[in-house]
Amino acid sequence: MRMEKLIENMIRFAESKLGSTEYAGWCLVFIEDALEISNHIEIYGQGLPLVSGDLHDVTGVYQTPHGYYVKDEDVDEFDKEFPPKEKLKLPGQIFE
Repeated sequence: MRMEKLIENMIRFAESKLGSTEYAGWCLVFIEDALEISNHIEIYGQGLPLVSGDLHDVTGVYQTPHGYYVKDEDVDEFDKEFPPKEKLKLPGQIFE
């Protein structure tokens, strides 16, 4: 399917939702649904086999696993394995 047709279908989908609160706070789900539903296709994000909107009604609080925390001393020791960083100013950089 041509890109122009995909976009036209997405716009029609978006217009059909004007005034609706169905996707309030769910911008990425809206974009995905606009692409998939309006074009009768299914895509998968981030390599995860999720069906569109699977996480739409999921609530809760993320808790970082204990193993993700490291001591500053361990980080410093790990960083010593790499050469020191050298700050460069190269032509074309926005802030020279």
